[in-house]
Amino acid sequence: MVSIPSGQPQRFGTSPRNPIYGPGYWNVDLGLFKTIFMPRGSQLQLRVEALNLFNHPNFGNPGADISNAGAFGFITNTIGVGERNVRIGARFSF
Repeated sequence: MVSIPSGQPQRFGTSPRNPIYGPGYWNVDLGLFKTIFMPRGSQLQLRVEALNLFNHPNFGNPGADISNAGAFGFITNTIGVGERNVRIGARFSF
């Protein structure tokens, strides 16, 4: 809510709807799998997975509350996976 001094009429601004655009979002994940066939129908699968492969930060939307002058228009957080995560694993099926 906007604080308008007493004696002033309440009014709407001339700003269009949703005039503030946030930064874009992009993310690249990668998974590599290798299946090794073994005797008697068993298998060994080796896995490597990387989330946020290029370690790119995805910033949140800017503050849209005009009553908070300290945060309005400023980006104060990141969204998504965060830093790069790498997982290594093996799966044995028999």
